[in-house]
Amino acid sequence: MSSPGYCLLFHGCDKGTFAVYSPFHIVRIPPGQGVLAIADGESVGASPVQIELTRFRVKPDKTAQVDAWMATLNQRMADVRATLEREEMLVEVIFRETIDGHEYLSWFSIQGEAGAPVETSPHDLDRVHLEFWRDCIDRDFSPQDATPQVVMMPLAIAATLEQYLQTMRARTTDGG
Repeated sequence: MSSPGYCLLFHGCDKGTFAVYSPFHIVRIPPGQGVLAIADGESVGASPVQIELTRFRVKPDKTAQVDAWMATLNQRMADVRATLEREEMLVEVIFRETIDGHEYLSWFSIQGEAGAPVETSPHDLDRVHLEFWRDCIDRDFSPQDATPQVVMMPLAIAATLEQYLQTMRARTTDGG
């Protein structure tokens, strides 16, 4: 009987060698390198990914604008999806919370390392996003980055992400 095929997803770290522990194997990864997935000691692909979780503080009295922006994103999901491919964005989630009276937005993402930045986007929705950012995100607060330690997912999902990333890159290379 085989295992359920769980894998580990990570972004390389800057301090020394990062050890990834799977149920049957220990893999040592040099600093600054990442692979999409490792399962039972086998790499699913060689596509480096960035896994990020970053918290940003919202400026005081901008709750209504945050409400409007989140509603816009939810209402224009087809436009949102159209922006993701050029960024090599595989997963993007925005969390909202209030801590000690301050409102925060946190972005979680899994993104290919060759993705284009939002600032160079031809999409109108990204232009609106950058306007929201300038108006509502507190630049006096240093963004808080969490450091990924391990993210577990079924091997089939990791393989699908790898395949999708390769498909996006092929379309970009082909000009389509």
